[in-house]
Amino acid sequence: MTALLPALLIASGSVHGITVYEGDRPQRFGVTILDRLPRGLGPNLDLILARLTGDQIEHTGVIAGMSGSPVYRNGEL
Repeated sequence: MTALLPALLIASGSVHGITVYEGDRPQRFGVTILDRLPRGLGPNLDLILARLTGDQIEHTGVIAGMSGSPVYRNGEL
């Protein structure tokens, strides 16, 4: 089981995500964490700002359904 990383411990830096753009083949994309805004979405709901990178992202941008794509840093979700 993958360990969950608490939002309070998320720091700026590079991580990666996994999504399916087409068909059933998962692909990696780059993620750079820019900032964490405490209470950015409401009480006890932090907002994490990130920039996604990669060839597919450069071509399509963020697509519908990517909100459910997992993002990992050092094996932690």
